[in-house]
Amino acid sequence: MSSTTYHPLAPRLQDAAAKDLTGANEASSAAKALDFEVAPLAADIIARLQSEWRALAAQAVEPNPFFEPIAMRAALRLPEARDASLLIVRRNGRLCGLAPLAKRTGGLSRWLSCDSIFQHRHAFLGAPMVSRGDEDHFAETLFDFIDSRKAPLFFLPGLNENGPLRAAIERFARANNRDVFQSRRSSRALAVVIGDFAGHLADALGPAGVKSLRAKRRRLEMLGPVAYEVASDAREIAYWFRDYASLEAKGRARNTNDDAILNDPNDAAFWRSFIAEAAPTGRMRVARLTVNKRPIAISIDLDTESSGFALRIAEDPAYALYSPGALLELDNLRAYFLDGKIDNIDASADGARPALDALWGSRQTVVDLCVPKGAAVAGALARICALRTVLRRSDPADKPAEKKDNSDRDSA
Repeated sequence: MSSTTYHPLAPRLQDAAAKDLTGANEASSAAKALDFEVAPLAADIIARLQSEWRALAAQAVEPNPFFEPIAMRAALRLPEARDASLLIVRRNGRLCGLAPLAKRTGGLSRWLSCDSIFQHRHAFLGAPMVSRGDEDHFAETLFDFIDSRKAPLFFLPGLNENGPLRAAIERFARANNRDVFQSRRSSRALAVVIGDFAGHLADALGPAGVKSLRAKRRRLEMLGPVAYEVASDAREIAYWFRDYASLEAKGRARNTNDDAILNDPNDAAFWRSFIAEAAPTGRMRVARLTVNKRPIAISIDLDTESSGFALRIAEDPAYALYSPGALLELDNLRAYFLDGKIDNIDASADGARPALDALWGSRQTVVDLCVPKGAAVAGALARICALRTVLRRSDPADKPAEKKDNSDRDSA
């Protein structure tokens, strides 16, 4: 059985109780409201929390399907999950926050021990799962957790720049004279699927762009019947996923990119587990574009209550002239507009990708935050950040390296 570390009393509440004995009852009451535990990220812990976890996911202020039980079980197949743990936050006994944790590697972690939210390479968001209305409570408890650790730095990667969780973290930091640094900032494509599809297409691509895609579609149709299809059930999704993996391996080999699913048995195990569990829920959307009944592009998307995530796409390089990936995304967008169930689709991977930028029309910004423990660490980190800024300004050619895309959605 996995063990847990339980913290029933937040450090600030301990100080308050010690300084003001007359407020013992109030401190005791607040202590019950503010508690957290740290448990190993293990199958039995996920099973124990599953019903509460699902309820939390349904009311999360920032939905993150990559931190739901299905995705976390799949993540156990990745080697970096071996030492991962789970921060479990409760308010008056009610589960109000969850965040997977891991030791951070790279960057400052080469010299300092750093804790981090566990955003593995297949998780395209790092936002902790927090119930709506509990953002400020979670932020306070998060800082208590950070203060209870030995590591001098804590990282929160993959947060929505304008999201309520970042706002709550920085609001608490300001109110309590704590420092929060932005260690990375990137943007990626976003499609807002509200309104009229034809209007969206005209605004995003312009007349020339629309004309170009239609011309490619007509040339493709000269080769034979072209069809857009969406997998209808879990069995079909599993079958199409095998086709996807083969198609991706073929395209990746041509592009000399080693990020194909089949290139790493751990990646393959993660995606097989994730898709097998997500498919029966009706939230996994696998679509394909075929010519003469032969798939030439396949995409894998995942939906939440209000958002979609474009996880991966692969196309047959033999048909690259016709941009089958872009044509498939065009059909996917049309279907999302007609369906009307979600408000936006996240491209999921960082970096400038012209095909999606043009077709999807909007962008969103994602940031990584760093929280130092103590004034000395904060001061040193501030000096490092200042030095980096000076060095970058002095060398215009020195640009921050872009994070490697986790999908092939620019192949179109």
